[in-house]
Amino acid sequence: MATFDVGRVVFIVKALLVAAAVLPALVGIWAILGAVPRSVRSRYPGRVMYMAQLPFTEEWRRHVNPEDLPTIVRARRRRFVFALSFVLLTHLIAASAYLNVVAQLYCCQIADLSRPDPALQSRGRSGRQVIRRTEAVFATDRRLRHRLRAGCRACSPDCCSSRRRRERRTA
Repeated sequence: MATFDVGRVVFIVKALLVAAAVLPALVGIWAILGAVPRSVRSRYPGRVMYMAQLPFTEEWRRHVNPEDLPTIVRARRRRFVFALSFVLLTHLIAASAYLNVVAQLYCCQIADLSRPDPALQSRGRSGRQVIRRTEAVFATDRRLRHRLRAGCRACSPDCCSSRRRRERRTA
């Protein structure tokens, strides 16, 4: 069975966030550099240039000179790629948030594997006694109370990697 490397997942999360910050900036510069020059833009009415920017219009091609067509098409394509980079940006941010939550929950679940479950230690006890015992354990254990309150979405210093780092320092 393959092991789950939390450090690798956190590295991927950070790489996705860096890519989400850098990609639109680079594509934006590339799109600005490929804009239609003012000399070409001034030859055509504003409606034609506006229609050239829209995705499903082709009527504008009849009103443009053939020598200016490649310049306008290149600028149009770059503008579409720029818009698609923002769609990709939202996906990268969502993926990094998802992976971050997966890594945190995995840390918390691994920490729970070392703790005995009080409900499994119910030899000779009634159901009500087991429930009281479980509630007592939850009430006395700060880490478990934190998990109940926060749902382990935002790990406190008592939980996950911060706790392990603190234990390594004291050991």
